[in-house]
Amino acid sequence: MAPDDPRPSPLAALRHRNFRLLWSGQLVSMAGSMMQNAAILWHVSLLVPAGQRGLALGMVGLVRIVPIVAFSLISGVAADALDRRKLMLVTQTGMTISAGLLALIAFAGVRALWPVYVLAACGSAFGAFDGPARQSLIPNLVPRDLLPNAISLNTIMFQTASVIGPSIGGLLIAAVGVGWAYAANAASFVDGWFRTGDQGYLDADGYLHLVARIKELINRGGEKISPREIDEVLLAHPAIAEAVCFGVPHGTWGEEVEAAVVLREGETIGAPDLVAFCKERLADFKRPKQIHITQAIPRTATGKIQRGAVAKAYTPA
Repeated sequence: MAPDDPRPSPLAALRHRNFRLLWSGQLVSMAGSMMQNAAILWHVSLLVPAGQRGLALGMVGLVRIVPIVAFSLISGVAADALDRRKLMLVTQTGMTISAGLLALIAFAGVRALWPVYVLAACGSAFGAFDGPARQSLIPNLVPRDLLPNAISLNTIMFQTASVIGPSIGGLLIAAVGVGWAYAANAASFVDGWFRTGDQGYLDADGYLHLVARIKELINRGGEKISPREIDEVLLAHPAIAEAVCFGVPHGTWGEEVEAAVVLREGETIGAPDLVAFCKERLADFKRPKQIHITQAIPRTATGKIQRGAVAKAYTPA
């Protein structure tokens, strides 16, 4: 029998949800940036006579590369020394504003070249700081042995965006004009961020920790409750092997907190004792009002608990 192949799957790093979210967000962002780069070249070619196009288009490359070369010397240091959240907020907001102003220039029919050059340079400058800040997140999102795979996938993402972005940009320019290509890039950012639907926090070192899906939050009388927090309290009980908290409809509070648990082999504890255990460790509005003891909790093919399926199973018809 042939020995097992020790090499990981080419997509192994994408099995880790946090990296998958970062990767997909970067794909959207990078495709938008590549679309804008193609739009700038077309825009400049429309603003100058045919005899001056070569020089004008060459200047686009120059104004882009100068900020990258200048700021690449300090952007990595900035990603390590500064608050990454604030740094990425500034860079993403700056790139959004640059794209928005380019769209306004195109829609207004401004014929001057210098605003296009200035905004292209600004976009490159912000991008020089944004890239290292994003890349510094990767080692915290995948195990060490999958880091080469994650880096390889990031390279694939960049190459894919380099094809997809200009292709979409070309279609937009042909259909509705160059201004809409800029606008589409600006619209790919919302408040400077790619929205993933996750709840998280940044620690003192600026590292991002994702803790829950926003759509899974339980809204009890206006209080937003993270089910994962209650999961962890239940799992701290020595008799519990698995636990999942969820919200069920309630006539007064909107939603009420309940949970389902799987006991360890040989354990016989009852639901009232588990409720009392939670009461000692959780605020009253977070405490599960009912705990269901079951034989198994449904999971996806990758082992993730299907919280929605559990909630549906215990929601009264």
